[in-house]
Amino acid sequence: MTTTLRSRIVLLALCFTGACGDAAPSPAAASVAATTPRPAASDPLVEAQPGWVAVIMPAKSADVAPQFEGELAQLAVVVGQQVREGEALARFDTAAATEALAIARADLQAARGAAAQAAAAARGARHRYRTEQTLAAQGYAAAASVVDAAAESGRTGGATASAAGQVAAARARVEQLERRLRDTALTAPFAGEVAVVYREQGALAGPGQPVVRLIDTSAMLVRFAVSPAEAAALPEGTPIEVVVDWLPQALSAHVRRVAPQVDAPTGLVFLEAELAGLGELDVPPRAAAWVRRAA
Repeated sequence: MTTTLRSRIVLLALCFTGACGDAAPSPAAASVAATTPRPAASDPLVEAQPGWVAVIMPAKSADVAPQFEGELAQLAVVVGQQVREGEALARFDTAAATEALAIARADLQAARGAAAQAAAAARGARHRYRTEQTLAAQGYAAAASVVDAAAESGRTGGATASAAGQVAAARARVEQLERRLRDTALTAPFAGEVAVVYREQGALAGPGQPVVRLIDTSAMLVRFAVSPAEAAALPEGTPIEVVVDWLPQALSAHVRRVAPQVDAPTGLVFLEAELAGLGELDVPPRAAAWVRRAA
């Protein structure tokens, strides 16, 4: 492979980095692809393998992050490791959560006590209000006493509602910490391969702070870009061939998605194809390849 062609393929692979899964290629990927013109026909490698330069991608990927923030007590995987669905990827330190749960349970008990006191005060205020109403009707109490009793009943009723809200919040906190202690292991959402380890043992992780990136290499996709005229001849379902330098035969695939519009910065249309019948062939993610129409 010539140095020029090798650099072009590397650029194409870089333009798709981080674009795993079903999402369409990003504008950044498009702009890099625009800087990768197709090799001249005089290049002997192009004559041997004509077509569009492409990159092979895993069909599914996910950045796996916990639902709660915590410290990683154990990282159970390394890059390149195959994992089963539900297998532990990491485990979290439970000391902080256990202490927080004890505090939350004490807060819940205190909130329940305050709610009970508020409820008793509200019952007393309502009883006084009814009594003042009766006395006023019989001429034994002034109207002002009834007004005062009504105001007190309203205040204690509001305090009761506030106390009930505090109990609900404290109970929710307890339930959250109990779930956190049950979910001390971060597990794989699907079977696949660990592609990236973002954090090490002792680091903090939480929502929006993934621990690993997991890819599913059991199904692979091919992404490439063509001119609008070429895209018109490659509708969804079109059979194509994928040529990888080190494989003895071309891989079969079919176009499964065509971008609905031309990418403005590049003037190209991005396509995605699904590989079929890989069998025992070992095709690593991010592998550079050629795509051509099937004979």
